[in-house]
Amino acid sequence: MGVQHVDLITSAVAPIVMVSAAGLLFMGVQTKNLHLSDRIRTLMAEYRALTPKPADEARRQQILQQVVLFNRRIRLSQRSLELLYIAIVCFVLTSLFLAAAPWVGRFFMPVGTAGVCGAGISFARAVDGIPRNARWTQNHCHRAGTGLERFAEGVT
Repeated sequence: MGVQHVDLITSAVAPIVMVSAAGLLFMGVQTKNLHLSDRIRTLMAEYRALTPKPADEARRQQILQQVVLFNRRIRLSQRSLELLYIAIVCFVLTSLFLAAAPWVGRFFMPVGTAGVCGAGISFARAVDGIPRNARWTQNHCHRAGTGLERFAEGVT
């Protein structure tokens, strides 16, 4: 195995480390997404179990407000997952470009590889801003009654 092959393998391994890091982030966000959806299911089961008595009306309104917030948080979590998917694809493409360098040519490789890797890093960094938005959502109450009555009754 020549020095050129060792350099090729070494340069192709770096994006694989980025794939692993993005994959770990993805698993963490996916776990958060599952917890949020379980919480929404639990709240909706409680909402359906409440009677239409005036004593239960306050709790029904609380549940509706919480569902609005959890719905927004789950959409933000889903956006994070989508961005991480794209970042992983970019890192895999970077590895493939680096591995294909001997056959494709040296002119395209620096520009194409740097562009795809930079895009992957940008997508992974974009995920960083989404939890701040979720915290804002958690701290600010949205108006109730935005079509969630139908959602609460099981019509989605």
